[in-house]
Amino acid sequence: MQQKLESDVRMVLPIVLIFSVIFGFLISLLTVSPLKRITRAAEGLSHSDLSQRVKYKSNDEIGRLAVSFNTMADRLEDSFTSQKRFVSDAAHELRTPLASMKTSVTRAQISERNTEDYQKLLDFYPDASTYGNVSE
Repeated sequence: MQQKLESDVRMVLPIVLIFSVIFGFLISLLTVSPLKRITRAAEGLSHSDLSQRVKYKSNDEIGRLAVSFNTMADRLEDSFTSQKRFVSDAAHELRTPLASMKTSVTRAQISERNTEDYQKLLDFYPDASTYGNVSE
């Protein structure tokens, strides 16, 4: 009886070991796969492409990490969009007065003017000089 049991254990033990290794490998793949997706999304974020998001729904720690990552990416995208809009608006606001000044100076240089016209141009200069100091 003892020999039969030892024989059975020797025969079953390698099978159990093989199944344990396979099962452990599958469990590790299932555990690491979401982390790899989060890593790829984080590596894919750049200043030119902030649209990377993680598609993972779960209530465990990895799910919370994915939600945190997506929230952070949303805030970054909103910040960059707001910054781009501000720079664009500021550039537009500065182009209009600068174009007006350039036109006035060019007209004054090209054509003959009387004293009154030159005086208007000189009166325009103090107003135009405030555009040089944007920080004020």
